Amino acid sequence: MQQVDMERFAFLYLCGYKDEAILTENERMTFMDFDRLTYLTDFLGFTYYNLEIWNKYVGQFKDQFNALIQLINDDYPDELKSPDQDPGYRLHDMWLHDFCNNAPTEELQDWLAHYVEKICEENGLEYEEENSED
Repeated sequence: MQQVDMERFAFLYLCGYKDEAILTENERMTFMDFDRLTYLTDFLGFTYYNLEIWNKYVGQFKDQFNALIQLINDDYPDELKSPDQDPGYRLHDMWLHDFCNNAPTEELQDWLAHYVEKICEENGLEYEEENSED
């Protein structure tokens, strides 16, 4: 079994039903799914599986990438925003929380939540706890 096969198996074991359906091509992958799943696989260290997803689907989102490149070239500020100012960081936190919460078992959900916190600590990243709205 090659590294990419082991990573695919592990990621599919950890992910929720919807992500599994998308990655096994039982549901259509959208650009937002592609963005989210490539972020998650990269963040969690599934490098080979991340590249497999990228190579398999990138051509399908050519127009979206061209639009993003144009937007960045036209509108992105010269200096990068800090995590406190950039809603993209909050979106990434939301994706991580959702991924953890959608794991198939409560045991996996807890393990993933601790693993994500550990990765953030080791890399000096801010990770906001999930807010419950009353």
